Amino acid sequence: MKFAMRYIYLIGSFIFLWALLKYLFIDVQLPIGFISFELLSFLFILGMVYFSSLNCRKSKEFQKKLEDRLWSKEAELQEEISDLKKELHVYKNQELNQRDFQSNKEVLMEKIFHLVTARDTASTISEELIRLLKQYFEVGAAIGYVFNSKTHLFDVHCRFGIEDDSVIKPIKIGEGIHGQSLADNQPVLVKNIPEEYIDIQSAIGKSKPRFLYLLPLLLDDERRIILEVATFKNEGIELIWNEIVVQMKTE
Repeated sequence: MKFAMRYIYLIGSFIFLWALLKYLFIDVQLPIGFISFELLSFLFILGMVYFSSLNCRKSKEFQKKLEDRLWSKEAELQEEISDLKKELHVYKNQELNQRDFQSNKEVLMEKIFHLVTARDTASTISEELIRLLKQYFEVGAAIGYVFNSKTHLFDVHCRFGIEDDSVIKPIKIGEGIHGQSLADNQPVLVKNIPEEYIDIQSAIGKSKPRFLYLLPLLLDDERRIILEVATFKNEGIELIWNEIVVQMKTE
């Protein structure tokens, strides 16, 4: 566009100069008014060409600004649409996970109730409960404590994901967070686990859990157990266990 306007300016300037030079070759004496009018006409035309060019250039600049603004708005809208799609995807996943959680919870509770009503020993129940929790949740480590009627302590009966030579002290009702969970017969979720508390063993080495569940189950005077379950994410096991404890109390 600028290249074309230059040629228009050159042509206009050539015409203007020609209008001036032609008077050098005319022998007839022309009135000053005629010459002035003609010169003003050419100046007017040149002015129109200039202002038209200026207006066209401003229009182009304004159009470019509008286009840039539209592109910017379109980019913002595309980003908002992308964010909305991500939020929708997360919401759908949460909804599916919630459905899976509810479905798994019902099946797990049914299996647990079947297990505790089968009159098995506390040792067998603790082993089967750990097996069930490993099946339905991402359990990194677990310990099953069983009540010892002679010492009135809860001794370690079975373990998973923990070294066999690790020394684990028995639990006394009312002492520490484990003992308090037993005294209250309420599940406990511990989120701030000390670094030195427990290591989860795996084929690739050791790792630290982030969540610890204390799950008491007091069936009768002799069959008493408490499970200590470590996971890397919040599985909501205490919610299921609380429903189990409440339902067992009502039966």
